[in-house]
Amino acid sequence: MSKDNKTNPLLDFSGLPRFKDIKTEHVVPAIDHLLAKASTQLEETAITPAEQATWDKTSLPLDLATEELSRAWGVVNHLHSVADSEELRAA
Repeated sequence: MSKDNKTNPLLDFSGLPRFKDIKTEHVVPAIDHLLAKASTQLEETAITPAEQATWDKTSLPLDLATEELSRAWGVVNHLHSVADSEELRAA
């Protein structure tokens, strides 16, 4: 994780969202990072036709990988609803 990701409040999943710390410039880097992370997990989770798909091999890793993306996007969506701005819509 880069230094920017460590300081981006959208990437802090340790508790409740830090709404007061989130700025428009956090949105794109956070979502890009989480999309890349989920994409990497998708590639790692892909099984060959000879393998048996199981919950532990497929669904669980993908569910975990997309959970953070969903949480961050939910925070952005909430901010869009209660504190909308042109900058946030652009992000």
